[in-house]
Parts: sequence; C-alpha cells; structure tokens
Amino acid sequence: MSEVWQAEVTPFSASEVGDSVASNTLTIGDPTPWVSGVTLTATSPGSITTDDLICEYQLEGSAVTVAVAWYKDAAPLINLYLPMEGGSTNAPLDLSGNSHTVTAMGDPTWQSTGGYDGNGAFDFDGNDYLNAGESFPTLSSYTKVARVYMTGSGSNNIISSQDGTGGHAFFASVSQGFRLTAGHSGNWYFVQDPDPLLYDTWYFVATTFNYTSGEIILYKDDAEVARDTIPPEQRDVTDATTLVGALVNGACWNGLIDDARVYDYVLSPEQLLALYHGPDTIKSTETSVGEQWYADVTPFSTTEMGITISSNTLQINADSLKPPTLLEPPDTSIVYDTIPTFSWTIAYSPYPDKTTYYDLYISTDSNFFLWVTKIDSLISPGYTWELEQLDFGTMYWCKVVAWVDLDTAIVTAPSEKMSFWTWTLGDVDLSHDVNVADLTRLVGFLFKGGEPLDPPYIGDLDGNCEVNVADLTYLVKYLFKGGPPPEIGCE
Repeated sequence: MSEVWQAEVTPFSASEVGDSVASNTLTIGDPTPWVSGVTLTATSPGSITTDDLICEYQLEGSAVTVAVAWYKDAAPLINLYLPMEGGSTNAPLDLSGNSHTVTAMGDPTWQSTGGYDGNGAFDFDGNDYLNAGESFPTLSSYTKVARVYMTGSGSNNIISSQDGTGGHAFFASVSQGFRLTAGHSGNWYFVQDPDPLLYDTWYFVATTFNYTSGEIILYKDDAEVARDTIPPEQRDVTDATTLVGALVNGACWNGLIDDARVYDYVLSPEQLLALYHGPDTIKSTETSVGEQWYADVTPFSTTEMGITISSNTLQINADSLKPPTLLEPPDTSIVYDTIPTFSWTIAYSPYPDKTTYYDLYISTDSNFFLWVTKIDSLISPGYTWELEQLDFGTMYWCKVVAWVDLDTAIVTAPSEKMSFWTWTLGDVDLSHDVNVADLTRLVGFLFKGGEPLDPPYIGDLDGNCEVNVADLTYLVKYLFKGGPPPEIGCE
C-alpha cells in the first residue's frame, strides 16, 4: 500500500547493450475508503456564537466522497440523511444517526456516478421510490432538502408522505407546469415557484415550515423562490412517514434524486446556502451558547463504505462576557422579612476552556464591606443570602461581577448596582432606631387617630400579622423591661 513502482528497460543486440529507459511510476493505492485528519474547527479560536463550524478531513485510500452527519448536545441534528453513496447496498442507508430503515419500493437504480457531484444517486423511472418509514417530524416545524434531476413527466414527488390526509408533499408535477410546490395536511399547494424545473438539470431544492408562525418557504439553488403563511387549522402534520420519490405510494419522481434530508426544525437561509455549496459547514445562525457540537464523517468509494470517524467536540461560547442581571429585589424596593436572593443570566466564557464565574458583593453606600463566595456560573445562576442577617433599617447595594481567569488577567462585567431597604420592626417613626419616640408614635396611631404606619407592618412587633395593643405592650417590655426584640414572623 502506497508503494511507488517503476521499471527500467535495457535493450540488447547480439553484441551490444543499449541505453536503459525508465518507465512512468505507479503508486499502489489502498483498496478501501477511509479518512484522516477529521477535525472540527470554528472560524475563531474562541468558538463563539458568531463563528461558523467547519469539519475538515482528508480522503484516503479509495475514498471519493464522504457523508458528514452533525450532532448537537450528543443528539443527531437531522431526522433523516440519505447521502446515497458507496454501492447499491450502502446507498439506501440513513446516516443521520437515527438509523431509520429505508426500503426500495419497485426497482430504483443506483448510479455510481449519477449524482450532482459525480458520485452516487438513485435513478427513478416514475414507478419506484424509497420508503424511509416513520422518520418525519409531526406537529412540528420541519425542513426538507434534496438534489434533483428531472428526466420525465409525471407527478414527480421529491420528499412526501404515505398518508394523503395528515401528510406532507414536496413535488414538481406536470399538472403544475413542473413548478416546485410544497404543502401538507391535504393542501399540497401552499407555496409554488413561479418558474418550472427544466429537464436534465441538477437543482438544489428545499422547503421549510415554521409550526409556530405558519410560515412556509421554498428555496431553489441559492435563492428563496416563494413563501406564504399556513393558517393554524392546517399546520398539523400527523403522518410520520417519509417517501423519497413518491406520495401515497405513487405519484413518483422521474429522474435522479441525491442527498435527501429531513430536519425537525427550520434551517436558516444561511445554512441552506451552506448546504448548497457543500455539507461540511454549520453556520453561526444554527448555534447557541453552551451547545456541544461534533461531526461523524463516513467515507465512501464507488462501491464501498468505510469506517465512520468522529471529530472532536466544540462548545459554543458567548461572543462577549455578558453582565449578570439582578432579578430580585427590584431597584428601591421595600423588603420586609425577606432573605435577599440574587439571580443572574448564565454566561459562558468567550475563551476556550475557561469558565465564567460570578462574585457577589454587598455594600452600604459605596464602600464594599462583604464578599460572598465565588460561584460557578455554569452550575448556579444565583445566590440566596445565608451567611448572616442583614441589618434592619440599612440601605444596601449589591453588585455582581462576572469574571474569567485567563491566567494573566481577569475580565470583569459588573452589573448595575441595585438598592433596597430593610426596615427595623418597631422603628415606626423611621429614625433607624427603636426608642421612646416610637412608643409615642405607636400610641398616637392606635388611640389618637395618628398618621397610618408606612409600611403598615412596621408596628407588628409580635409577628401576628396585625398591629394592635399587644404590639404596644411588646414594645414597652422591649424598651423598659428587657423583653425580646421585635419578632419576624408574619408572612
């Protein structure tokens, strides 16, 4: 394997030796298809949300092409993936990662060089198709993608269903002037390309449907060609079957179909354009912070399928260090009998293999005086005060700092400061001290029609959820007889 051979030919007469002449060289190749250097990279070192993901590899041995199946958070990205390569036995295999059984119905012919890229594809004669079983998403958004080459007249279904009532259809029939058309739930004509498909021409075709908004879009090659909105009562696809080249076991395609795909979500226009140009890229429009991505690469020769190789895994990081958001308490709110809880948005580090942490600081005025333990933001999105009781009647400020340890620097993203008051029970005159003046104020409120207490619960010293003579007695004992301090108990 990989040996280089050459012959050297020397002529002779009866009495002489002629000049030797060397032949061309031949390299002995590997008869099996395989790949090397399978690597997943991002377009920046940080693997951030604005990066595209690129799967790189080298064809080895007899490999002429590959299938790239993507995984997000260890789950297959795609419902059904038929690359249609590697010989008639391997060509019907689903390489999505879901391993759906695909059965040839009739006699579709696999062509080893018939595909859009000069590799494999199935040739359908209008009476045959592939049945991929229950591989279609129901009551869901979806995307269908294929390469098609039309050679004859007919109903020409591309990727449709076995059931005509709750099913789905994607086709270019003679009755519609060979215009690309898509629909579902018995209405097959929701969107239609104004221009017909031509015979003997390869097209990249796709349709997407958003279950929430009802929007259905058609794409041909590198452009959108039609869109509409499906009303709510017609959005449900209830048949999970997928037929490649047919609808309701008939209305078959005439020509070649290659690289058929079904997704259970809406691919972005950017991702569809990337598929049009090749299978090896995931656009940034498809990724979100915290996701884990990798790719499986399967090599094919014209007759064989090689061993699948998995790439490394990449985590999608934030494109910047995001400031945390304090959700509770709100700015300038009054807090009574409440243990402060501080919450923030989980943020992933924009730097490879680094973790974002949050530190919580508590202050009076502008001088920070208390520091709470460092918290791993990937595990805990908040903190509940448990170390000690905050002093009643004191204004506090809280500040959360997100930071990333880069060995040489700390990157900070402080939140806005938030203030709140905690009130001292019994401090009914709001002097931030409990004394005789509060006793006078409480007597005036209870017996002389004085101004209402604000907040009303500040005079509830015994914690029974109302202010009455018992609270007055409680305050007298506290001030003059060494009684217990005001009791927090009303909820």
